[in-house]
Amino acid sequence: MRNRADILAVACGVAVAVWLVQLRTWLGQGLGDLPTYEHTYRLIDLGLVPYRDFRLEYPPLAAAVFWLAGWLPGSYGLAFSMLMLLGLVAAMVLSLIHI
Repeated sequence: MRNRADILAVACGVAVAVWLVQLRTWLGQGLGDLPTYEHTYRLIDLGLVPYRDFRLEYPPLAAAVFWLAGWLPGSYGLAFSMLMLLGLVAAMVLSLIHI
């Protein structure tokens, strides 16, 4: 690999491959905090405000991500997973820019 573009292409390819594997094996099982995230989305969508109207044990900006995943098309789990993949790819791009 000679340059940053090659490194980025390989890193993104690995990230997408891992995402696809976890999507197939993990997402359908309802493991982790995904049900909590979806419940938080539903409360916010009803007009409730985190920290004021209900308890949220995540940083304030996490509530925005939980809410955004609910507004994307498809299942909540798929939308949230895609947002996390997008965040990972963005972090890789930004880290390679600053190497």
